[in-house]
Amino acid sequence: AVEAPMSELQFTKRDAFILMWADVPSITDSRQLMGYWLTCRKTARAVEFVKYYLKSCETERLINESASTLDSEHFNFVVHNDEQSMLSVAFKLFGFTALGNSLGVRLLYPRRHFRKQGMVWEAMAEGRRLPTLSEYTKVADGVR
Repeated sequence: AVEAPMSELQFTKRDAFILMWADVPSITDSRQLMGYWLTCRKTARAVEFVKYYLKSCETERLINESASTLDSEHFNFVVHNDEQSMLSVAFKLFGFTALGNSLGVRLLYPRRHFRKQGMVWEAMAEGRRLPTLSEYTKVADGVR
């Protein structure tokens, strides 16, 4: 996961913090994490984390944007980021370390990622074969 330039308090609703046992400053006062994709080495801890994250995402009250009912929202709350909020909070609860924003942006260059995805979506929409790995990489490497 990569740190985003926004606070967890702004983009995670209060009910999520409370129901996930995460309404503590070490989590609420931190930066929200972005999860472009999830890659884990299969360990018991990683499996436990993924199960916890998925269970959170299957809990409608946590994953939707309905208003919190257990307590009022934090003072600067903007909007709930659904599954991104769940990933961010769960990641912190499990004590994992995120990549800093500058390193994350270099590793997960968003325009490169979106161009690769666009190439796949276009092929699927037009009924063409999916691009090979070399075609996929060539398109992505051409984005600056």
